[in-house]
Amino acid sequence: MRQILEKISTECAECGTPLNGANLRRRGDKYYCAADYDRTSPEEKAINREMKKESEFWQELLGTDTKQLTLNHNFDDWTTTNATVSSDKVWVGTTTGGKISKDLDLEFGSWYTIKVVASPSAGSIVCYNSTDGTKQLGTNSFEDRFIALTGYIEFRNTTIATNTISLIEVRKL
Repeated sequence: MRQILEKISTECAECGTPLNGANLRRRGDKYYCAADYDRTSPEEKAINREMKKESEFWQELLGTDTKQLTLNHNFDDWTTTNATVSSDKVWVGTTTGGKISKDLDLEFGSWYTIKVVASPSAGSIVCYNSTDGTKQLGTNSFEDRFIALTGYIEFRNTTIATNTISLIEVRKL
């Protein structure tokens, strides 16, 4: 009978995993699974804080940015529709509505910034975050924040024209 009363049935305070047994990991009045007990220890938290501070220091010093999803001006790996790519930064719509597109694996519902530097020779370049041309992000050169509906980014010509995009930058907020 004593063995039955000593067994504890609870769940991990961090992840909610069911826990049963007599010698569970406990800190204060909370019980933890093995992984969360180690990860939430005061010693581990202090080490993680130091690592994060050092990482932020080096990112700022070296100019590295982990939130940047794309810094792209080379259309070799973009999909072209009714358009041709004549060099890294130049694309030509062969009909009105010629477009270049790419799936950037954006997370649905998350906030992003997009910056585009473009030089249309005629008409304009319109940027969309949808396959059907309903979620317009901007025209020609622009910088804006948006909520991702899909991971799909598309640039369309409004006329048959040679257009240049010298910078596309997308980063998560």
